Amino acid sequence: MDGRGGVGVGKNLVSSLVVSFHRPYGPWKEKVVALLLLALSVLLTGCSYFVDRDQPVVAHETLLRWEAGHTVGQTFVARHGGLSGVEIYIKPGSGGHTLVLHLRESPLHQVDLRTAHIALPPGSPEGFYRFSFPPIQNSHTRYYYFFLEQIGTDPIIIPIADLTTYADGTMYYDHKPEAVQAAFRLVYDMLYIALDLLLMTFWWIVWCGIVIIILFLCGYMIVRRWSNERGLDFTSTLIISAASALGLWMVILVWMDVVGVRLNKTNVRLIVAAGILIGLIFWIRDHHLWRRRTYWLGEDPWATLAVWVAVLAALALRLFVGRGMVMLPGSDTYHHTLIVQLFEEQGGIPRSYDPYAPLISFSYHFGFHSIVALFRWLFETDLLSTTKVVALVLNGTIAATAGFATETLTRNRWSNVITSILVGLIMVSPFALLRWGRFTQTTGMFFLPLGVLIALAGGEISNRIWPIFIIVGMGLSHTRVTFFWLLLMMLVFFRQIWINRWSEVKRWVRMGGISLALALPWLLRVIWVHWDPQDMRITYPMSYGYHDLMRLEGIVILFPTNWLVVIGGILLTRVALLSGRTFGMHVLIGWIFFLIGAVTIIARIGIWIWDIPTTILSLSIPLAVLVGVSGDIVGKVLQGRVRLMGRAILITILGQGILLGVLHLPRLIYTGLFYLRPGDLIVMQWIRENVPENALFLIDMVEFDWSPGWMVGIDAGYWIPLLTHRATVLPPMIYSLEWASPSLSQNLSLVYDIAKNLRDDRKNLCKNFKRSKITHIFSFNNRFDYTGIECVVVLYHQDRVRIFEIVK
Repeated sequence: MDGRGGVGVGKNLVSSLVVSFHRPYGPWKEKVVALLLLALSVLLTGCSYFVDRDQPVVAHETLLRWEAGHTVGQTFVARHGGLSGVEIYIKPGSGGHTLVLHLRESPLHQVDLRTAHIALPPGSPEGFYRFSFPPIQNSHTRYYYFFLEQIGTDPIIIPIADLTTYADGTMYYDHKPEAVQAAFRLVYDMLYIALDLLLMTFWWIVWCGIVIIILFLCGYMIVRRWSNERGLDFTSTLIISAASALGLWMVILVWMDVVGVRLNKTNVRLIVAAGILIGLIFWIRDHHLWRRRTYWLGEDPWATLAVWVAVLAALALRLFVGRGMVMLPGSDTYHHTLIVQLFEEQGGIPRSYDPYAPLISFSYHFGFHSIVALFRWLFETDLLSTTKVVALVLNGTIAATAGFATETLTRNRWSNVITSILVGLIMVSPFALLRWGRFTQTTGMFFLPLGVLIALAGGEISNRIWPIFIIVGMGLSHTRVTFFWLLLMMLVFFRQIWINRWSEVKRWVRMGGISLALALPWLLRVIWVHWDPQDMRITYPMSYGYHDLMRLEGIVILFPTNWLVVIGGILLTRVALLSGRTFGMHVLIGWIFFLIGAVTIIARIGIWIWDIPTTILSLSIPLAVLVGVSGDIVGKVLQGRVRLMGRAILITILGQGILLGVLHLPRLIYTGLFYLRPGDLIVMQWIRENVPENALFLIDMVEFDWSPGWMVGIDAGYWIPLLTHRATVLPPMIYSLEWASPSLSQNLSLVYDIAKNLRDDRKNLCKNFKRSKITHIFSFNNRFDYTGIECVVVLYHQDRVRIFEIVK
C-alpha cells in the first residue's frame, strides 16, 4: 500500500538497490552489477519490486517550502515496464498530513492514469515515501508527469537538486516547471519487468526472423551459383545474400527514378514478393544442398555457433542500449530521418527537400535511407523507431560481413569468429558511429568488408554477379568509404599489372564498367548538382579544423580497447608475416598505411572528401580483417604445446577485450548529444495543435568552428519541420551540398546575424525578427534570456523548453 520507501515492506528486498540496469544515461558498469544483483535477489527472495535510481540526489542546503493549497510535481521517463510506484524525498511538518499523488501522461493531460495516497502521522521522519499504484505494463520509455496535493496545516519541506541531476524532466510547482529537480525514485513490479524483457526478446527474434527470410530469399537468386560452387553453408550464404539484396534494391530505386515510376507500399510489396518467390524456387531446386546437416551447421559446428553468438551479441548490445531512446544522439540523425520521410512521400529517390526545407535538389548518398524506406513500406512501421533500429542493426551486422570476408580469404571459420568479435564487441568503431548519427558511414562500412573481399579474392569472385551489387550498394551508401575502397582497388590493380595478370585485370574492368553503368543515372545527377552551373549552392570555406582528430572526441580517441587492438594486431601481424604465408596481407597493410599517410598530406591541402576522422573510423575494417587473417596464419603455423599456448593467449586477450568493450561501448551513446527525448514529443504535439501552420521558428543553433557561417541546430527545435510541419529558419545540416531556393541565402545571412548578436544587440531584436519574418522561438535550457524584450511573449513552457511568440 502506502508508506516509507524501503521501510515496512518486507517482501521488497530489492529496494536496497539504487542502480538501474537499463537507464540510457547512466554508468554501464553499475547496470551490469545491478542486473546480477536483481537476478540474485529474485532467486533468493522472490521479491516483487525493483526501485530504480532516477534522481536520488538530496540537496539539504536547497529546500522548497510546500504550503497547503499548492501542488508539487515532476516529469520523468520510466525506464522499465511495470511502473508501480513513485518514491519522493520529503521532510514532513510536525503535524499530520495526507498526501495524494496524481500520475498523468504529461502536464498537458487532465486525466489521471493512476492515483495514490499516504497518511503521515505527526512526527514522521524525513526520507523517501512511497506512493504505490497498480502496475502500468507498457511503461518502458514512456514520459509521465506526477504531482502531489496535501491535506494538512503545517508546511512540508522538499529538498531540491540542480537541474542537471536529471535529464528527462524537471520539477513543477503549481503545474509550472522550475529549473530544479525533486529527489525521487521509481518503483517497478519485477514480474512486469521480466515480462517486458521477454516480450522485447520475443519481438526481436520475430522481426529478425522475418527480415532474414526476406533478404535471404531475395538475394539467393543473385549468389546462388557462386554459393553452390564454393559449397557455402547457410550462414555464409545468408550474409552474402542479404548484402546483395540490399544492393539490388538500391539499383532498382535508381532505375525506377529514371523511368519515372513512383513507389508505394503496394508495388514495393509486389517487388519484394516477386524476389521472395524467385529465391524460394531456386532454393527448393537446391534441396540436395540444404538437406545436408553441414549446410546448417557448417563443417565445424562449434565455429558456426561461435560466429552466430558473436554477431547476435553485437546486435543485442546495440539494440539494448538504443531501446530506451526516441532517437540516437547526434545532429545527423535529423536529416537522415527527414530523408527517409522524403522517400515515402516522393515515392523513391527524392527530387528535393520540399516541403521541409527550401532545397530544390537532392544529391546525398541515400543507401541507408532507402533501406529504412524499404522496411517502412513493407511493414508500415513508425518513422523514428524504424530509422533508429535499422541504424543499430546495420551497425551490428558489420561484424557479420567483416567476419565473412575474413573467412572467405582464409577458408577457416575460426578466423571469422576473431574478426566478428573484434568488430562487434571490442573495437571503438563502428560502434562509435552511432554517437554522432553517422548512419550513412555505417551503411558504407557494412558493404566495405565485402569490397575488401572482392579486391583480394581475385578471379574466383571478379567474374560473378553479386560483387556488382555490393560495389553499387557501397557507392550509393557513402561516398568517402567508396573512395577508400577505390584506393585499395587501385593498389591491387597496379599489382596485377606489375605481375602481368591481364586476364584478371580485364575481369575487374568489366565488373567495374557494369557497376558504373548501373549507378550512372545517379552519378550524373550528383555531378550536375555539384557542378552547379547556376551557382545555387550555399558553400562555406573549410579550415584545417575539419581534419582535426579531436573531432572524434576524447571518449573515442582514448577508448580502453584502442591500444589493445592496435598493439595486439601489430604483434600478431608481425608473426604472421614472418611465416611467409601472407594471404594478401601486404596489400591490406599497404592500404592502411597509404590511407593514413595520404590523408595527413591531403589535410594540409584542404580536400574535404578525404578527412582524417572519417578515415580513422573506417580503418577498423581493414584492421579487423588483417587481425583475423593473421590469427588464422599463426594458428596454422604453430604446432604442439606452443599452438595450445597461443590459443590460450588469444582467447584471454579476446575475453579481456570483450569485457572492456561491453562495459565501455554503451557510454559512447549514453554521453552523446541527444536532440530528441520522450518529453520533446509532447512539445511537438503542442506545437501541432496550437501554432499556426505558416509559423516560422527561430531555433537554437551553433556555428561549426571549422567552417565559418555553417550553422546547425543543437536541440529538439531542429526537428520541428519534420515532426510538426512548421518551418524553421535553419534547413538540414547538409544544405550546403544542395541547390537552395534564391531566398534561402539571404535569410540565412539574417539568421546568422541574429544568432551571433542575440546578447549584444537586444534593442534591435524585434526589428530583426520582423525583417526575417520570424513568428515564434523555440528555446531549450534558456540558452538566451528573452525576458524584457517587448515583442516576445511566452506561449508554452514544459520542462526545459519554452515556446515564444513574436508579437507586434
